Amino acid sequence: MQFAKNLIDPKKGEAKIGSAGWTSRSSEDIAADGYDLIERFESVAAFRAEDPAMYLRDPRTKRGEASRYLSLAFSDLRLERDAWVKRFRSLGVSSEDRVLLWLPCGLAKVAAAHALLKMGAELGLADEALELPANYEGWNPTVAVVSSVALGACRRAFGSQCEILEVRSPLLRLASAVKSSQMASDSASPLRSSVCCFSKSRRGEVERVRFEPRQIGLLLRTYESAFRIGSEDTEIATDALSCVLFPSLGVCTAVVDAGFGTLEGDCWAGVASAVEELGVSRLRDDVEGWMRFLQACESREMRFASVKQVFVETDTSLRQSLCSRLRAAFPRAEFYSLFGVSAAPVAAVRPWPESGSASEKGEVGYAMGPLQAGLEARVTEWGNGSAGDRCEVKHGCVGELRLQGPAVGQLAGKTDEPLLAFRDEAGALRLCGRSSEVVRTSFGRYIPARCEPVFERHEKVEMAKLVSLNAKAGIRPGIVIAVKEGELPRGKLAESKFKAELLQLGAELEDTKLVLDFFFVERIPNLPRESLSRRYSTLAKLKSLF
Repeated sequence: MQFAKNLIDPKKGEAKIGSAGWTSRSSEDIAADGYDLIERFESVAAFRAEDPAMYLRDPRTKRGEASRYLSLAFSDLRLERDAWVKRFRSLGVSSEDRVLLWLPCGLAKVAAAHALLKMGAELGLADEALELPANYEGWNPTVAVVSSVALGACRRAFGSQCEILEVRSPLLRLASAVKSSQMASDSASPLRSSVCCFSKSRRGEVERVRFEPRQIGLLLRTYESAFRIGSEDTEIATDALSCVLFPSLGVCTAVVDAGFGTLEGDCWAGVASAVEELGVSRLRDDVEGWMRFLQACESREMRFASVKQVFVETDTSLRQSLCSRLRAAFPRAEFYSLFGVSAAPVAAVRPWPESGSASEKGEVGYAMGPLQAGLEARVTEWGNGSAGDRCEVKHGCVGELRLQGPAVGQLAGKTDEPLLAFRDEAGALRLCGRSSEVVRTSFGRYIPARCEPVFERHEKVEMAKLVSLNAKAGIRPGIVIAVKEGELPRGKLAESKFKAELLQLGAELEDTKLVLDFFFVERIPNLPRESLSRRYSTLAKLKSLF
């Protein structure tokens, strides 16, 4: 997957490092390249008018029955959007307004969002079940379009500060005679308004990511060129922004019940059936959600040949137990770990190595850098200058990624906390960890995010974990190495050879040249770094006795 070369290779002029950090081409350039959301949707609706744009759950399906789905064509979706434009204008909504859509992922949210963006209004997207704090980050809408579920939360958050429009059937059509009456539609103009996405992090905090028109265009381009999402794909709506973007890519969006990733119990069997029935090509969820999904489909031995890409949010030790089960369920899929804020479709991904591949040099992650809102990449060479100094992009560099809001999962931290990334041979940034996390030793402070990726470059290493070893002579750094399957060294000779190779890697860089203690295991225990340090300090003392 030539992800990084296509998107952030500075030699191609699409992103540059300079005195102001990452910079990208102007919005005019993006629009000229055909990656404007409004113009792309108009083109798709014109040339693929009768192709399905959305699969909607048939409201006539009775409780307990298997879900049936109705298809909505792109021409119908455009008429639905125009109906929302007409309705908003009748309410006096203009380009000066800030409008919040507090709706489930579905027809109303997509059509209303496209209507507001076409009108030039600033748009906010919120999960239906979200509780937004009052005056959250100063983002107060003038109009809120809400479902019955979100009505109470909206009144508590904004009171009488905004006009509230309740949509009682957000999954049904607004336009009454879709095929027979053509509504007047203005000519398409480039996107000029921003989009703010609100969602809840796994720590229960509300987070916001803002997308400017340029970033929306870049995100469309990223989906199409990097993830190869195109007109032949069917996607399940998982996050609000993706749901809004997909029609402009010609992608058919499947609205499955309340949305993949929010279901419980028997509903997961319905999701599995929908994936099989509708030929869904791409799925995303966290580890816990995937566990429930697999539990629902494994008893029926379901296999999903249509799925091409599977994303697992956050990279935890549980992922190892998921690996074989997911590969069995999705025999033709590519697998990725996903990092970043949950309000955004993608912040950074890390592909899983091919099963049984001996030539794979660990996992390489691709940070979106300037192609993802909320992410800023700042690069500095290993051992030269302080973190955050900017310089020319070279192999062997370390970068800082800054999230405009709290990160989630393993990388949870304070607002605007820098995250470190390693730049690989292809020029891609590999997401590593927090720069604030340090291991203190008698030789100074060691940053795990600077040290661990160096040893993970070895072709036999699955994961490296930096620990501090407490001994009589002082505290020294050590590395716990989780090897790939079948690569655990047997005997002192094999272990010495493996250690020599790792020492050679570490000696190349200032951050790792004094790391001399290695422990080889098949799997690193899922313990805090302090607990691991105590465990391996004891092991080091025992080894010194023999």
